[in-house]
Amino acid sequence: MHSLLKIVQSLITSGNSRANERNTEVEEGPKEITSIRLKPQTRAYLQVQSETLGISVSQLINIMIDGVVELETAPRKNEIDSLYDRLMMLFESHKISPLDMSLMLHKYGVTLSKIKSRDIMLDLITPEMLKEVSSWFGTNLTWLNGTSEEIYSRSIDWYKNPDWMILAIIDRLIKYRKVDVYALKREGIEFSEAEHHDTTALNLSMGFVIKYKHTVDNVTFDRYELCEFQRWNYVVCRDGLKDVFRGLYELEKRNQGASLYGYSIEDNILDKLSRGRIFPSQLETTMSKNGLWYPEDQVDSMSLQSKIAKYVEAYSSLPSKHFYENDNDDHCSKRWHISVFQSGESKFEYHYLKDGLNDLYEKFHTINDEECQ
Repeated sequence: MHSLLKIVQSLITSGNSRANERNTEVEEGPKEITSIRLKPQTRAYLQVQSETLGISVSQLINIMIDGVVELETAPRKNEIDSLYDRLMMLFESHKISPLDMSLMLHKYGVTLSKIKSRDIMLDLITPEMLKEVSSWFGTNLTWLNGTSEEIYSRSIDWYKNPDWMILAIIDRLIKYRKVDVYALKREGIEFSEAEHHDTTALNLSMGFVIKYKHTVDNVTFDRYELCEFQRWNYVVCRDGLKDVFRGLYELEKRNQGASLYGYSIEDNILDKLSRGRIFPSQLETTMSKNGLWYPEDQVDSMSLQSKIAKYVEAYSSLPSKHFYENDNDDHCSKRWHISVFQSGESKFEYHYLKDGLNDLYEKFHTINDEECQ
């Protein structure tokens, strides 16, 4: 139930533009007389409140009725407006110009002149448009349609399975050729401190954001993916992070298109990022100002975990290979097609990239298992 205070506050915050519109309506619109029968208790309550506010009972009743209407209709209006605001924010945060935005959305009837009009764009927005736009940028559809504050969901987990992270990076390298991986940690805490003190004050949160170029309708932009964040303090997490560092460093060393960077980020920003509440593109300025560190300096050995070693070797070493993923929704079909060029071309098909890399390793590569432990 709405309190009188809440109703009054709602009216106050509705803004000068609404007040001006209301004045015009009062001056130009027809006046209607309405009689209301009140219970004695209700009239007594309204009388006291009207005297306190310095207005008549009838004026107070008008305020209360208008306030209820405002409270009931404003949330819907805000939700509708947020569709336009968030759509524009999404393109702007990825540095996509209005002209390029119109090219990407042309099949939905969007033109350059229509983009600047909120009302016209709202008429063009459809569930299909929002779903497709979300898929382009890897953002949550629930954020874009205004029902959630979480912009990104975590797309890659690596805790206890660091090989999953390396496999995901190889997948992106195949599709996009160049991938930047940002290892982000909490600013102001040394690695050695966190390693020896597992406390809240010295909680060294750390995780990854990956970036690569994505193209839609000849418009190229940076696409981001949010990966898992964990604590350097905990030995299992720390060992997993080191395994990821080693695997990424090996891919980078082999000139496979992967680049690994380490940055320290302010605690409040890192917290929002890890929960998917800010755009990673907003970190560019922050990272350029904050401390750079080198992930490879935090590992005492470059010996790769066995699964990671197999993936890296099968992907990057001779004989040369061509990887192709068939974008097919049929779960029974083999999505991955891999050609191996050694004394001619040999073709293989697999349901999953992991299966393909493991099989190619067994067929074409030998690694001393002791070196991979």
